[in-house]
This record gives sequence, structure tokens and C-alpha cells, in this order.
Amino acid sequence: MILSAALALMLQAAPTLAAADSRSPEAAGELLLTGKAHGPVVAMVALDDRGLPPGTSERQLFERPVAEAGGCVRKRWTVTFAREPGETEGAAKRINAWSGTEIALAGPAGCPADGYVRLNLGLTPAQGLPALKHLDALGRGEAKASFTCTDQTASDLCGDPKTLHQKLARLSAWALTPRDGQMVFWLGAPGQTVTEVRYAPARPERVAVERRIPPPF
Repeated sequence: MILSAALALMLQAAPTLAAADSRSPEAAGELLLTGKAHGPVVAMVALDDRGLPPGTSERQLFERPVAEAGGCVRKRWTVTFAREPGETEGAAKRINAWSGTEIALAGPAGCPADGYVRLNLGLTPAQGLPALKHLDALGRGEAKASFTCTDQTASDLCGDPKTLHQKLARLSAWALTPRDGQMVFWLGAPGQTVTEVRYAPARPERVAVERRIPPPF
């Protein structure tokens, strides 16, 4: 009973979606991330609510990137809101906020606004940035590599080394995961055809590429 009452009070005090949407990104970050260590928020976007529980909405908040070790690092926050039956979407209250770390290579003008790669399973920027530089060099054909390639689609990804380099260069990585001593990149777009690039840091010249169709939800 006491716990339920405390939860009810917390929800009453929680900021609403309408209050967040009416503010600038930086002000919305201050409102929604109260009590959490965060930097200045420079952008906020609404997520597609398909696949979310009924009555639930989400916003993503992007902190200002920071230059680090030849690359850029930022936090992406996902904030979840929930509303009671019969309430408008704007009345939904914040129920959760969690962050992930993302990295990108710096460009001529400094840190980019988009094109960041999510780091999974505790991977640090110090580990991820060298891997991202290697992936970039592979796409440009500037790194010596021996490729093994498999393709579940009819994209001709594995046709020849030149074609493989060209197709990799046109894809953007969106996630990096350490797995069994390897760095594993996912390229393309979340939820669509996955192009996976993986290699062991101890043998970066041996690169495996796999294109597959993701399983249905």
C-alpha cells in the first residue's frame, strides 16, 4: 500500500509529454533528465509508437557531442511516457529515462550532427573509435583486408572485392557490439536488411561480411 501510494505520487509529479514538447531541446532535457548526469541536449525527436505498449510514447534526446581521441562521443537518451485510458497523448507522464553512448568520426567541420554508431555491451569510446576508423578505411579500400562474404539476398554484395568495397562505403553503421573477441558492426538501417561486418582486433586484416534478412517481429 505504501509503495503504491509512493508510486502514485511520483507519477503525479512527473513531467508530461506536452510540457516536454513545448520546450526547446535543452529545456526539455533539463525537465526530463532531472536527477541524472547529463550534458546539454541539442535535439529531441519523437519515436514511432508502433511496437510500443498501448498508451505509451517515447522521445529520444541527443546530447551535444564531445570531441575525443580523433572522434566524437555523445549520449542518446530514450524517455518513455505512459498515459491512463482516456487521457490525451500530451497528458502522458514520464516513467523512465535511460541512455546509451554513441560515437562518430569527426569531419572537417568537427563533430557531425548525425551518423552516430551505438556502442553495445559496455564497449567504451576508446575501444569503439579505433574500430570505427578501421571500418571507414575498409569502405574506402585503404586498409589491407582478406574478406569472406555471405549474402542471403540477391544484392550481389559478394560479387567481387571492388563491388564489396563500394557497397560497404555506401552503408552507414548504426551499432557496434563486442562478440567472442571480435568487433561486430551492423550496417544499413535498424529493422531492415542487416549487413554485418566483423573482425578480431588482433587480426584486423581478416574481415567477415554477412548480409541477411532480419527475422520478423
